[in-house]
Amino acid sequence: MNSEDRRADAPSKIRSVHRAQIDRGPWPDFESFSRAEYSETRLRSAALDWERRANLEYASVHEFAALLDAMTRLGAPASFAGALARLLTDEARHTELCQRMTEVLRGAPLELQPVTPPYAAPPSSNAPLLQWAIDVVLTSCCIGETLSIPMYEALVVRTTDPVAEATIRQIRRDEYLHSTFGWETLEWLLGLSPNGVDADTQRVLSRRLGQFERGCYAGVALSEVVDFEHVIEPSTEPNLGTLSAKDFAVIFYATIESEVLPRFDALGFRGMDAWKSRYE
Repeated sequence: MNSEDRRADAPSKIRSVHRAQIDRGPWPDFESFSRAEYSETRLRSAALDWERRANLEYASVHEFAALLDAMTRLGAPASFAGALARLLTDEARHTELCQRMTEVLRGAPLELQPVTPPYAAPPSSNAPLLQWAIDVVLTSCCIGETLSIPMYEALVVRTTDPVAEATIRQIRRDEYLHSTFGWETLEWLLGLSPNGVDADTQRVLSRRLGQFERGCYAGVALSEVVDFEHVIEPSTEPNLGTLSAKDFAVIFYATIESEVLPRFDALGFRGMDAWKSRYE
């Protein structure tokens, strides 16, 4: 199938994202949160985690808005625009959820400061624009959203506060869809590329894996969690929606090995080679 044929339609999973009705859960009752039940130290620590999530979600709003424009310029079927509009709505909702949770923890308003993405602004011509779109989808959706699934699953288990748990559940329900969008869209974009997964695209994957490791492993080295059985269990202490450094590291490395690298292999990447060369 040539690139013009691929532009004619979208994968069935992309069409289903666009066509399906959205079933929203009830908005968490942030007004019911009681700061008096927790120490200031615990509140400050949790607020930092939630603030980081809010800014990451806000960055996703900006990224997906730019990606929507790029996909349209690349001639993507309308279903991609519909799916991305859904993702944009989700990310805007996630941003506000995390922002409000941060504010009730802090007892003060939060001004959002979106995290700067690792890639430049979208280029004006289509050839580099395709590579830019591949990078964005590979990074934010395929790696980022796939890692988010087990992270939020673990947060549901660990969190003891009902408002924080309700907020986490709201976000968690969208992450699988976002990950699916990423893998389906990356395959479609690679089909437009004359060289498929070429050396430059392979190097992009290597760099992004290294950047994610630096951001997610939380100071816990890979050697500390190899062959280490770490079970995520309900917290025995009050938990406002946080994970330990070891929680993050174990989930990160396990998901990279079992989910992320095999799925890149299936698309024509050399996943383990990319992982081994992530700091070259």
